[in-house]
Order: sequence, then C-alpha cells, then structure tokens
Amino acid sequence: MPRFNFLVICTVSIVALLCYQRVEHNPYVRYFSEALDTIHDEALEKIDRQPLFNAAVRGMTSLLDEHTGFIVRANRERYQKELDQQLSGIGIEVHLDKDKKRLIVANTIVGNPHPAADAGLRSGDQILEIAGTPVDSLPLDDAVKLIKGPTGQPVSLRVLHEGDKTPVDVSVLRRDINVDAVIGDVRDDDGKWNYLLPTKPPIAYVRITEFGGDAAAQIREVLDGLNKRGELNGLIIDVRGNPGGYLDGADRICDLFIKPGVIVTTRGRSDNITGQQDVEVHRSTGRGPYLNVPLAVLINQDSASASEIFAACLQDYHRAAIIGSRSYGKGSVQKMFPMEGGESLLKLTTAKWWRPSEVNVDRAKGAKETDVWGVHPDAEFKVPLTEEQETKRLQERQQRDAYRKGTAAGPREPFDPQLAKAVEYIEQRLKGEAAKKKDSTPAAPTTH
Repeated sequence: MPRFNFLVICTVSIVALLCYQRVEHNPYVRYFSEALDTIHDEALEKIDRQPLFNAAVRGMTSLLDEHTGFIVRANRERYQKELDQQLSGIGIEVHLDKDKKRLIVANTIVGNPHPAADAGLRSGDQILEIAGTPVDSLPLDDAVKLIKGPTGQPVSLRVLHEGDKTPVDVSVLRRDINVDAVIGDVRDDDGKWNYLLPTKPPIAYVRITEFGGDAAAQIREVLDGLNKRGELNGLIIDVRGNPGGYLDGADRICDLFIKPGVIVTTRGRSDNITGQQDVEVHRSTGRGPYLNVPLAVLINQDSASASEIFAACLQDYHRAAIIGSRSYGKGSVQKMFPMEGGESLLKLTTAKWWRPSEVNVDRAKGAKETDVWGVHPDAEFKVPLTEEQETKRLQERQQRDAYRKGTAAGPREPFDPQLAKAVEYIEQRLKGEAAKKKDSTPAAPTTH
C-alpha cells in the first residue's frame, strides 16, 4: 500500500474514533441527530434540516438570558457589519406601538449617506405601509425585513408625519451606510463635524454612538485635534442612546481620562471541579493625556453595556459628573462562538462585569426600581425627562443632525435640559479653576 494512502486511512480512522468518543461522552449529540432526522423524514409537513437546526439552537438559547442568541447564516454578515458600524438599509431605528399597531420611527441614524433623513423621515413618524403591505398585519421582524431589502433598490413607505392628519407616500433608496462612532454637535459647511458648543469659552461636545472597533481611535483623534488648537477647555461626552459595543472600546476610552487603577472586572462561572472562577481585570495605564480636563458624561435609560462601563468607571473615580437619568442596566458580557464552519454565530453570555467599586449593574429579570442596577447620575445631576420631553429632544437633535450645506441647522439652542445641566457644570468648573489661578498668581511688586 502506498505510504500516502496509509496516512490518509490512519487520519480518517483517528478522526472517526474521536467523533465516536465524543458522542459516547455526550449522548445528547446522538439524540439531537436522531430527532432532527426523524422530524425531517417523518413529519407531515416537510421541513429542511437547516431551519430545524436553527430552531433547535434558538430553543436552547431561549433557556438562557435575554442577551444570548443565535445569529443564523442569513443574518451573520449584517450582524457583523452592525458591530463594525456599517449598515445597509434606509437609516432608521423603529419600534412597534402594540396598542396602535403602528411602526414608529424611533430615530434616524447619523451616518453617511442619510437616505431616511433626506426623504424627510423624523422621530415620531408612523409607518403605515411598506411596499403596499399594511404594517398592522406584520410582526416587527417581518416589517424590518421589508424595509431593509436589497441595497440599491428603493422601498415605498406610506408615512404619517407626527402632527399631520393625512399620510404621504415616500420612496427611499436603500444604501450602504457608514455610521460615525464619534460625532459632534452640528456639521460645518464642508460636511465635517463641529465638536464645539457655542459657549464662551467654547466647550467640546462629543457623542459616542456605539463603542465599536475604532471608536477609541476616533475620539482620540478628535480630542487631539481640539487640544492642538487650544479648544479643549472642558469636555462633555454624550452616551445617551448608546447600546454598547465592545468592552475593549470602553476600556481604551476610559484610559484616556483616569489615573492608574481598575477600569472594570469580568467574572465568569466557576469551574465545576476546582471551583475557581474565571476573573479578568482591566486596568488603566495612567498615561492618558486628558487626566485633568473638566469632564461631564450624559447618560439615559438607553445607555447600556459598554456605555455603562464607561460612565461607571469615571463616576467611581470622581473623574466626571454623570448627568441625566438612570442607565439601562446591562452588566453582562457576551462572546461570539462561530458555528457551522463560521457561517453562523452563537452569542453567549459568559460573564458579568463589576465596576471599580465592586458593584454589578445588571438588571435582573423582574427587578424593581428600588433594586441596585444601572448607573445612577450623581444626586445633584439627576435630570429625568418625560416621554414627551425625550421625543422633543430627539426631534430637535435630528433637525441639527440632518443639516445640509445652505440650509438651517435646526434650533441653535435645542431643547435639552440634560445637556444644559452639563454645560452649567463645566462652566462652573472653569470659573473655579480660573479663580484658583488668579489667587495663586503672585501680586505685582509695589514701589514706595
């Protein structure tokens, strides 16, 4: 027998033996295969193996927490693009009003290009029909799929703008949208973000939309530019509505502002045999270039995960004023496990994270308002907004985000009590520092 053939036979035999041992060690592998084959071969309604497999894995993840899930083959590429701030669609976030059975535009996405904003869609608009299909007969996932569709193709929407009585038909071209992870207040005429508020002296204002892969590099570039021009007097970082992203992104941005110390600690489950827990401690280098810049952070009920890590760290070190309302309460960490040869992904909660003060912010199922969860603004900086006030804030913010060359940028001083409180805090800090410098300046010599 040729040597090559012999090696092939040996390799196949070893692999087969290992597979056999694995099945024998875990008989549920065999049971799962039997169930899948039996349903596929014998059920009255014939279903292919792929959707059966998808349903089975989703069933298993349903026993776990709400942040665990299965990203099937068809959604894997889009999911990865969303993590990397690359979207395809018309550039809106939506939610379903179950009482009115209407699809509501929650927000228009700030990115480039901006098809939905260009077509006149705004927060609070109702989408009544998608490509001629009434929304009240569709589950949310199906409605979203109809809106997305193939890139480069238009989608027709029947929209009822907030405050109007008569719906209008709108055609929006689906596009590939690059979402900015770090954005400012308004755009200048050249399309670049202006990161300064119209205060005297100017205060830097930076919004982090998500802690994606390059968010840390983006904010460092912005701050270095402001500092070089002598414009970094004080800084407001806005993470309201920020759903999170990568833990590493929050870690690296925190490192810009704090002295040596723990940023966040993650703890996995304990080993069944040794009882040892998988613990990982993330520490700052203490070499951040902006350790002394007066700083405020804006949070709200939609600030989650990595944005909570960021806010909690700065709060525990008394490095920033945390302003706004209580955050979402997601104190868990998910890892991605490739399945089906990398064609699909299993998103699995593998750990929880603790802030430097050794508190976990996770909101347990059924948690009460009086329970410990989320990040609370400092007592003097709690600025809760009603649902109507939040809608007004978002609408006026969208007008400013939708600014185009030669058009008005929306209200120059938009409704935003939380931002106003942050400005007030930074201005007080700057006045206090100016007073200290004045007191410490040696008096000029006098002559007699």
